[in-house]
Amino acid sequence: MKNKIYLGIFITCLLITIAIIFNLESKYTVYNDDIVRDNTISWDRALEIAKEWKLQTIAQSHNLNVTLILNDGTNYKTKEPQIDDFFKLQEVCGEPCKDIPIMTE
Repeated sequence: MKNKIYLGIFITCLLITIAIIFNLESKYTVYNDDIVRDNTISWDRALEIAKEWKLQTIAQSHNLNVTLILNDGTNYKTKEPQIDDFFKLQEVCGEPCKDIPIMTE
């Protein structure tokens, strides 16, 4: 009888753990081996953020996806309208962003 109770508790804990893992996976996206929150923003919003001089780094992938990492550590994803438009982010940021790291694939 005790074995059945322990087995029931174990299975319940296992199911809760699996549910938590699947819930976490749906909130995070893997990019370049780093886990970032899935904070997708519009291209126009990315340009607004760049104008606020908050960029720490910018990364572009071959499929027009751009990742912005801000000075406070926040990560955002966006899609550039055309290849290499991500350079406009650094351009609108101006002098504070002239030496930030830029990664491209």
